[in-house]
Amino acid sequence: MSEPQEKVDISALKDTFLECPVCVEHFNQTDRRPRLLHSCLHAFCTQCLQQLLDKEGKGQITCPLCRQVHKIPGEPGTLPVDPVRAKLVDFVQIKNEGKAPCTDCPAGSPAESRCQECSVYLCKECAYVHRRHRLTHDHPVISLSGVLEQPLNTFAQGHFCTHHPKHQLEFFCASDETLCCLSCTVVEHKGHDFQKLDEAAKKRQTELEASMLAVNVNVQQLRQRRLSEERRQTAIAEAQAKAKSDVNTHFTRLIRIINERKSHLVRDIDERSSTMLSLSKKEVEAIDQTLAVAESTETYFTQAKEKAGVVEILQMYPAIKRSLDAAADGQGRSTNGTGSCDDIYSHKWKYCRKIGIRSRLRERVY
Repeated sequence: MSEPQEKVDISALKDTFLECPVCVEHFNQTDRRPRLLHSCLHAFCTQCLQQLLDKEGKGQITCPLCRQVHKIPGEPGTLPVDPVRAKLVDFVQIKNEGKAPCTDCPAGSPAESRCQECSVYLCKECAYVHRRHRLTHDHPVISLSGVLEQPLNTFAQGHFCTHHPKHQLEFFCASDETLCCLSCTVVEHKGHDFQKLDEAAKKRQTELEASMLAVNVNVQQLRQRRLSEERRQTAIAEAQAKAKSDVNTHFTRLIRIINERKSHLVRDIDERSSTMLSLSKKEVEAIDQTLAVAESTETYFTQAKEKAGVVEILQMYPAIKRSLDAAADGQGRSTNGTGSCDDIYSHKWKYCRKIGIRSRLRERVY
């Protein structure tokens, strides 16, 4: 007797991967289907995306997590469903509720079984028709309890061609970078370069892993730059405080001569400090945005490697690759040449020289 297949540990699935970040409701297969924004690979439910689109307008949605702008050609329902999350949602729903609605009947009666070939859930009546129909009589139909016993095999089947719905996806067209069935190879993709699904998925997963390594290097550099900017902000604030303190001390000693210059110098120091702090903060914001895209892509890719099949890997390969390429190239903005902390302190001396008190200021106390 063969050993039972390893089951999926439901506790290992993070809620943050199966719930909408906006409404904090779990994804489902009806009104809260997980849909992807390809600009950043963040997923939100259909309802929340519709609300975001209505609020922002202009045919675009700004990602609530990383602020990337995503153009929407139509309604949120036109956005692609995340195949990785959708598969997990399907399994979790059956695991938690022990039921699923029938896919075939309009009433959505409780399903009792699932067709492995068609990837549909069937109630008792629809299952009877399914087994009797000449096109589906030989399809393997298993009970919902059987679905839970072998989740990896169950949810890995049933990927059909969009051009030929009755045919399963069997090949990857390297010429067009798309999945196709046997009929596609002699019609839509005649004469193209075809690869087996396992071979194509392995090759592209290797490419993504290499890109991920490059992104990780970039992430480390960005984190170092962010730390450097935080230290720079502290130094600017300290220099600002010290410069203002020195200015006040000297103007107290030279009450009449320098008093009219005092407010001007203090204001100048504040303006310069504010400008440099503002530039530094913008640098940090740019770094945070790049880090957010890199981290969300890494999280998504990690889940995809662990939970997705070869078809899902291939379906999401273009989006993940674009996101990784963008993250690997992103270095943030540079504020080099905007001035140093010493500029704040030394800038006041030119005013002192103009009014002839340079020799007196040499007696200043630090």
